[in-house]
Amino acid sequence: MDPNNLFYFTYAKGFRVGGANAPLPTYCSTGLMDLGYASGQAPATYKSDSTQSYEIGSKDNFANVLRVATSIYYIKVERHSAECVRLRQLRAAVHG
Repeated sequence: MDPNNLFYFTYAKGFRVGGANAPLPTYCSTGLMDLGYASGQAPATYKSDSTQSYEIGSKDNFANVLRVATSIYYIKVERHSAECVRLRQLRAAVHG
C-alpha cells in the first residue's frame, strides 16, 4: 500500500422506526382481501426495520495516468417495510 493505492472497509448499522398506516380507499379492499386481510384494510401499524451494510473497495492511481475506484458492497435488510401497489388492481380502479 502507498498513497497512490488505497484500500478501505466500511460497516454501518441503522434502522427505521415503525409507524401507522393511513386508511386506504375502499377500492383497495378487494385486493387486500385477496392477499388475506379479511377486513379489507391494511394493518393499522407496521414494525421497524433494520439494515447492516458492508463495503470493501480500493482507489488506485496508476502513474498519474489512470485512476480507478472500485467497491463491492452487501446490504442486509431485516423486516423490510415497503409500500406495495398491485398495478392491475390500480388500473382497474382508476379506469373502471
